[in-house]
Amino acid sequence: MDQTIQRISAAASRPQYLVGEIFLDASRVGGQQAAMNGANQLVQQIIQGAPFMAVARQFSAAPSAASGGDAGWLIQGEVPQGLQVALDNMEAGQLSRPIPVDGGVYIIYLRDKRDGSSTSLVNLRQVMIEADADASDEVTPPPPSVSTASAPG
Repeated sequence: MDQTIQRISAAASRPQYLVGEIFLDASRVGGQQAAMNGANQLVQQIIQGAPFMAVARQFSAAPSAASGGDAGWLIQGEVPQGLQVALDNMEAGQLSRPIPVDGGVYIIYLRDKRDGSSTSLVNLRQVMIEADADASDEVTPPPPSVSTASAPG
């Protein structure tokens, strides 16, 4: 647990990127050159107004395709080098050119960018409450409170 907290704390101090991604898998589209050609066509379609999320759902081989390419917040240094270079040089709202990587081609949409200093961490504490052995798993909400204030009159 302590190692995880240390890793999260260290990551929180590095720049972070809110990313939409499309990945064209070279083995599925006929090779690296075919993936690059396809990525160029997709970039043109997005520039001409095709919604990024719809294009990602239809064409991406990344696990994020089901969520419209939403890869969430990525932390500097935890992405492949080619993507890192692109992310470092992009501004929020920009679409990348196709980025060749081993096994395919990425298209990145940088939705937002923040430096690590703006990230806040929350300290968590764990509490254990012992229940009777015959207690049920159901949670009973507390009774509603009754106000004793009188209505303005």
